[in-house]
Amino acid sequence: CSEIIARQQAAADWGLIRLDREVTDHTPLPVRRTGVVEDGADVLVIGHPVGLPRKYAGGATVRDNGEPEYFQTNVDTYGGNSGSAVFDADTLLVEGILVRGNADFVQDGSCDRSNVCPDTGCPWWEDVTRATEFSSLIPSFDVYLGTDMNDLSLACANSVEVSCDPGPLECGTTYYWQVIAKNYCGQTAGAIWRFRTDPSG
Repeated sequence: CSEIIARQQAAADWGLIRLDREVTDHTPLPVRRTGVVEDGADVLVIGHPVGLPRKYAGGATVRDNGEPEYFQTNVDTYGGNSGSAVFDADTLLVEGILVRGNADFVQDGSCDRSNVCPDTGCPWWEDVTRATEFSSLIPSFDVYLGTDMNDLSLACANSVEVSCDPGPLECGTTYYWQVIAKNYCGQTAGAIWRFRTDPSG
């Protein structure tokens, strides 16, 4: 961590952190930027409950979608899952982050046992801050490409990937390309670069 870019501790509970080094060999996850998760959508969570190694918990659904800043789901989570990504199980889009929920354990004599809740909740479900609460702060990238540096066309829009597939290119042709980074503050255009495709294809 090199700085806290922004944070909020309320109904929407989240923090966005800038790292002090480049993250290699990892592809950023796609994050919901507009709209809301569907009512009843299947969701899953990946995290480290009570400090355990990474766990995947599926078989859950969106149970209450009425709050503007968060939704509720019956995912199986514990302390230590706070901040865990909650995914749409079908699209693997990050819908939000786990922030709070029911008591994890109940006392049974001299033992603490996991608090097992029915799907109707006990008395509520787990809260997930919507990704749209912070996604405007996460940069996305437009990639422009063309054979005329003064007339580039949009090849990839709103990408968070480290690559862009523009489709087939002509052999033996010089192409120009430019990346524009965007977030809620505005946008910044990078330099215009060029490359030439192999004449032989």
